[in-house]
Amino acid sequence: MRRFKLLKIVVSLAIMALVLVIVGFSIPPLWNYLIPPLFGGPVITFGQAVGLFLLTRILFFPFHPWAWGRGYRGGPRGDYWRKRFEEKLNNMPPEERERFRQQYHGRCGGWRQERTETQTSSGETVAGV
Repeated sequence: MRRFKLLKIVVSLAIMALVLVIVGFSIPPLWNYLIPPLFGGPVITFGQAVGLFLLTRILFFPFHPWAWGRGYRGGPRGDYWRKRFEEKLNNMPPEERERFRQQYHGRCGGWRQERTETQTSSGETVAGV
């Protein structure tokens, strides 16, 4: 198991280095072909291209490890926790389930509001929130 993790880390680092080299060699020709003639900008080098790529990754794609296919939104672990929670909720008695929903609504607010119907004093039924 330890050997597999080490191999996975080494392969991941090699792939990241390869991507940086490919990006580093592909950005300067594009930049130098477009930016100086169009906007009078500077000509960039390999190192500047890698820095520009990393800067755009940081600014436009922030670090979200949970979004790497195994977080609270999806993937194997997300599905596991969702199924476990639903199973636990389904196994609760109705009174306890309703109490849990009220506590949840009190803590987490009304992001999912249920529509209810109320009757006015004149006997009309009005849909409310």
